[in-house]
Amino acid sequence: MTTSTTPATWRPEAFTAAVGDGVVEMARDHRGAVERGPARKQAGNAVLELVGGRAIRPVNVRVGGFYRAPAPEDLRALDLTVERT
Repeated sequence: MTTSTTPATWRPEAFTAAVGDGVVEMARDHRGAVERGPARKQAGNAVLELVGGRAIRPVNVRVGGFYRAPAPEDLRALDLTVERT
């Protein structure tokens, strides 16, 4: 038996009508916020890489904290990256 992940009532045109065109539409009124999004995503990835060992599915995380603390000079460099966003 196979199951579909798409509900029978799913209609993309109804979703687009309810939500709008997403980023394109938002950029018309909030261009700065849209442009800051990718920079903030990169800064968040940098934080996770430093603390967790990698940006996606970090390996340095454990219950109650981390296996290894970042070096102070790495934290200072990261601070500058995050402040720019």
